[in-house]
Order: sequence, then structure tokens, then C-alpha cells
Amino acid sequence: MRYLKYTYVDAVTGVPITDAPARNGPAAPAVGGLAFGFALESLYPAAVPVLYGTCPDGVALDVPGVIAELTEAEYTSALDAEMISRLERARVDATAANNAAYEQAIALMTADYPPAEIQTWERQRAEALAWNEDASAETPWIDLAALARGLDREEYLVRTLAKVSAFAQASAWLTGRRQGIDDAIRAATSAVEVRAVVIDYALPGGFA
Repeated sequence: MRYLKYTYVDAVTGVPITDAPARNGPAAPAVGGLAFGFALESLYPAAVPVLYGTCPDGVALDVPGVIAELTEAEYTSALDAEMISRLERARVDATAANNAAYEQAIALMTADYPPAEIQTWERQRAEALAWNEDASAETPWIDLAALARGLDREEYLVRTLAKVSAFAQASAWLTGRRQGIDDAIRAATSAVEVRAVVIDYALPGGFA
């Protein structure tokens, strides 16, 4: 068995795509018994795809499209390097997709509120928690907000505590989910395993 590195040729003219575009479509070089092994997919998109394959002993390799004949060790080394490159690229892509999905899930939790109001949440949370610990605690921000809204102060505080608790639980679940997905991406040993990792941020029941 012989090992080779090659690229495509024009399906009609047989001219390698290194010399001219394959206007009639790409085809493998005219190597008898050529069996495709793998391509340098980690470098796609590439103007000149590089492929590797095998053919029987005694077959002529001095044909357009053949880049080089390799030893078995060189072929195996190239395959190993390509698998590592695919894994690294898949991890980068999956990590970016996971982080973006997490950010979107968090953003959906606050989508109904204007940024200026969101900036007050920490003040509301602090006053509501202080009141929950000590009913005599002063809550000046909430007192005024409740008055302007036309709500009883205590009702406003109870609602605020409920939202604080719900947001904390949901954000904790989503953050743990992101970390778990990231762990799975990092633990994957191949690009195929990385692509099999499910990126899903649908909150389970009970987080309404």
C-alpha cells in the first residue's frame, strides 16, 4: 500500500486546482485504486483543499493532482495532527456558542425591564433582604417606589423578595448549566464528541 497527499483536479481537463479553477467540477487525481483517507478540514475554507489517501503498490503516482508520496509514519502523523486541529477548532467554536447561548438565556430574564430600572435592583434587593431579616429596617427606596406605584409597602417588599429569590435560583441554574456544558466540551477527546455536546438553556419546571 502506498500513501499520498493530493488535491483535486478539473473533472474534464484533469488540470490541478493549484494551476486553475475546476470550472467543470472537482475530481480526484487519476490514480488507480485511490482510496480517500482524510482531508485537512480544520483549514477549511481553503482555496486548495489538501487530501490524503492510499492506493495499491505499483500504481503510478506521477499524475496531475498528486502532491507527494508519504511514508506510513508521515501519513499517520498528518492524520493525528489533523484530528488534534479539528478538536481544538471544535472546542473554540463550541465554547463561543455555549457562552453566547448562556448570555442570551440570562438576557431573556431581564428583557422586559429597561436598563435604568435594572440598575436599581441591587438597592431593591438589599432593602428587601434587610426588611426580611428585621421588619423594622428602613427601606427608603422601596417606600417611595411603593407609594408612586400605588402599592402597600409590605406588598411591594414581598413581591421584591419573590423576584429576588426567583432570579437568584434561575441564574444559579443557568450558570451551573453553562459550567457543566463547558466541562463536557473540555473533556471531549474528538471533534465528533464536541459536536455531540448539547447546548440547551431551557429552564426546567419550577423556575417560572
